[in-house]
Amino acid sequence: MHRTLRFALVLALMVLSAPAARTANAQSPPETANPPASASPIAEVLTAAPRVKPTPMVAELLESIELERIQIAEMRRALPAGRDRSQRLELQRRIERIKLDGEVARLRVQLGYAQREGRQAVAVMLEQALQMIQSPAAPGQPSAPPQPQAR
Repeated sequence: MHRTLRFALVLALMVLSAPAARTANAQSPPETANPPASASPIAEVLTAAPRVKPTPMVAELLESIELERIQIAEMRRALPAGRDRSQRLELQRRIERIKLDGEVARLRVQLGYAQREGRQAVAVMLEQALQMIQSPAAPGQPSAPPQPQAR
């Protein structure tokens, strides 16, 4: 369920930011200089020519993703050092927590922009996604309360 929701949110983000990217690209000529190589996949995407300046929301999202990537890399470096099974399990749980916290942070960024821009339908969808992530349903339970049916 979370993968489907994540895919839908990423797709919505791409669709919603596409007009802004086209406008930014039309206003400034692409850079022709080759940027220096970087170790981060996110940075590689950002430095690929032609370069389009990301919208403020996309820049915040990319920053959040990069922070998460760095934190997880640090945890993974520590993972082999923990020879005890309980230590490895605890490190894995911390990595999972970092990923969940990162996803929540990105949803909050998108929610903030949706609210400021008056996109209420998107804001409602993002609030529901946050609620689902922060209060998941128990196994066998519906993820949302049943809606009353009109008769």
